Amino acid sequence: MPIWETEFDFGITGIASDFHQDWALGFADAGSLVAEYLAAEHGAPLVCALELDASSLARSTLPDSWLSDLWNASTDGYHSLSPGSSGGRAWMAEVADLAQQRLRQLHGPGEAEGHRTVQTADRRNLADVTRLIESLAPHLETSVGRYWRHIAVPRNLHTTLVECADVVSPELAFRFLHRILVAGSGGVDSEALATMRRLGRCFDYGEFMLSDIESMAR
Repeated sequence: MPIWETEFDFGITGIASDFHQDWALGFADAGSLVAEYLAAEHGAPLVCALELDASSLARSTLPDSWLSDLWNASTDGYHSLSPGSSGGRAWMAEVADLAQQRLRQLHGPGEAEGHRTVQTADRRNLADVTRLIESLAPHLETSVGRYWRHIAVPRNLHTTLVECADVVSPELAFRFLHRILVAGSGGVDSEALATMRRLGRCFDYGEFMLSDIESMAR
């Protein structure tokens, strides 16, 4: 059974969903929230999924500002990053390091790399994911950042998602798209939802992964 069979989300998009409007009331900083999430995951697969997402993004050729845009849109601005030393790439590297530390606690030295068997990339679905993102470009423009006050709203976010699909992983880009739509309360029409369901089956998602977007469908 895939690790995400019973999950509403996982990996970097799963942790992004924990950054709601009151997250700072319970944590000293963002790293503390990630560390608590990892401590609660006693098995390696979900920790590996987060480590793989974060390390793949940190090592990718995506510009730092694009990584910041993906994260900011995924949290609906409740935890925001700016390009630079404390921006998207540094944050992804920090999350990856925290996950690697947790894997070493679970399995001992050297196991962080040994357990990188969770593969989310599937090039066969690149064209379908790209078409879906491009079809929802106008929707992303109107639904992302509507209530942000202190950070710039990303422009051409669909271009960032398409590039993420191409250079990192179609599955991760699809998961970012889903998370961003849910965070921005942006419902989709029946045609887009049907495509998302089909891709969800291709990625072996369980029944819960798309439940939020399904409830928001127009």
